[in-house]
Amino acid sequence: MHLNRVFALVKRNFLITFRGIDTLTDFFYWPLFDLLVWGFTGAWMASSMANPELPLIILSSLVLWQAVYRTNLDISYNFFTEMWSRNIINLFVTPLKIEEWALATMLTGALNAFICIVFGMVAVWVLYGIFLLSTGPLFLLLFILLFLSGWTIGLGTASVLTLYGGAAQKLIWVMGWLFVPFVGIFYPVEIMPSWAQAVAYSVPMTYFFRVLRVFIETRCVDRLSLSLGVALSVVYFVIFFSFFIYSFNRSKRYGLARLEQA
Repeated sequence: MHLNRVFALVKRNFLITFRGIDTLTDFFYWPLFDLLVWGFTGAWMASSMANPELPLIILSSLVLWQAVYRTNLDISYNFFTEMWSRNIINLFVTPLKIEEWALATMLTGALNAFICIVFGMVAVWVLYGIFLLSTGPLFLLLFILLFLSGWTIGLGTASVLTLYGGAAQKLIWVMGWLFVPFVGIFYPVEIMPSWAQAVAYSVPMTYFFRVLRVFIETRCVDRLSLSLGVALSVVYFVIFFSFFIYSFNRSKRYGLARLEQA
């Protein structure tokens, strides 16, 4: 056995591991994600164990999160699938416009999210005996409003894919979860440090999950938070939809074939 060959392979594997963003997310992103989410969740639960509405708050938020995650994933992953299957050129040599593709994909994501939501509600009722629709029409309203956030994240990820191709594919799975530690799915924003709260208040999902939590605890609708969430959602959606169209058209000028080769 020659140790120089062993060390050469170790060096080679090390350089391969740290040469791109894909492996770096596994080293740093997911461990930090777990520390933030479960650390804040544990801190809140330790101070709120006497709250009888705690299971309903957490389970309702978990199910509603599917409205964001599924709509985001359907846009970004579907665009990447077209790239990976080398179908981008075939798709857009037809009269199909990028706006039409985006609208069709957003509607598909909404339908898929609806299926996930229904399944989630049934599962929560069967497993825990909690009927999520006991929160009334507000649950369905928040479910629909969260579509905008999911579409916005998906369009942002797809925009990066149009610019950098397959090199940015890791973002498909990372971006959907990037906001989870900050939007108050499992715990209120107030439990977080000030720097994290500053991030949270710039994200529309934060206000929607706050509306849900306040309603479950008090049966009152936080109209200010609801209005802020809607306003931010519309602004971000318009910005990122426009950016996606711009990125695609810019990439089209340079040749869509380069995306299929990425």
